[in-house]
Amino acid sequence: MIEGKELLEGGLRKIPNSYHSVTFQINPCASKEQIQQSGGKVAIEVETEQGTALPRPIEFDVVFPEHLTAEHETLGGMVKGVPAADMGFPRDGDSAHGVSAQLLVSIHPLDVCFDGVYVIEKDKGYAGAAGSLAQTHSADSIWRVGIDNRFDQHDNIGIKSGKNGDMQWDEIQSYDADGNPVYKHSYPNAFTWNCLFRTYQFMGNKEGISDISTVFQRFYIENRGNGLFYARIRKFLVDPEKRMNVPSNALPAAAIFLNPDII
Repeated sequence: MIEGKELLEGGLRKIPNSYHSVTFQINPCASKEQIQQSGGKVAIEVETEQGTALPRPIEFDVVFPEHLTAEHETLGGMVKGVPAADMGFPRDGDSAHGVSAQLLVSIHPLDVCFDGVYVIEKDKGYAGAAGSLAQTHSADSIWRVGIDNRFDQHDNIGIKSGKNGDMQWDEIQSYDADGNPVYKHSYPNAFTWNCLFRTYQFMGNKEGISDISTVFQRFYIENRGNGLFYARIRKFLVDPEKRMNVPSNALPAAAIFLNPDII
């Protein structure tokens, strides 16, 4: 090993019962800075038993994750053939106000294998206008990347209205002169969570190792009157101000919709 030795986990290893072969593994906890300082290369010089070296070393590129993408599926169905887990969020037809989805997350570039890398999500704050339903994001979820460059478990997103300390969408603050309710929260209501994804050492420091990318989770809630709310939620937006198109057609009573876009 003549270059990039510091990026390896355990060094070069002979393959049992294979005299002519050796194997190595890149340390899945190598930081972005370590990879950059090494030039992103691992180079091996090979010499035969007769002392003759190959004309040039064998080189390998070492790549740090660049960004993430996600496919959205509703909690009421299947996610790539796997039953969606019940995270306690409202489903289609429930009387509770809410919306939810599960995300199948991929790590890029897809032509590089990141099997064994761990990723942690960190809360980087939120933004919302006065009267919004914005609350602190409960982050620190951890995933292991598989050989298909996907998280081993779904990323679950959702929002619901509750009366036990949760955000209550239809909470009444007062009544006007005509006896009509004045809601505590203004509508339409929109806010954004800032979500930073970092590489992570399993059972290590929850702060993570190196940044991969920041994405934005955008919430939109509209009061349609008569106890009917329209809710929409999107994650993995690269632009927090991306326009969220809300259909103008009337919704049937008690209907709650999620548009499972692929972003």
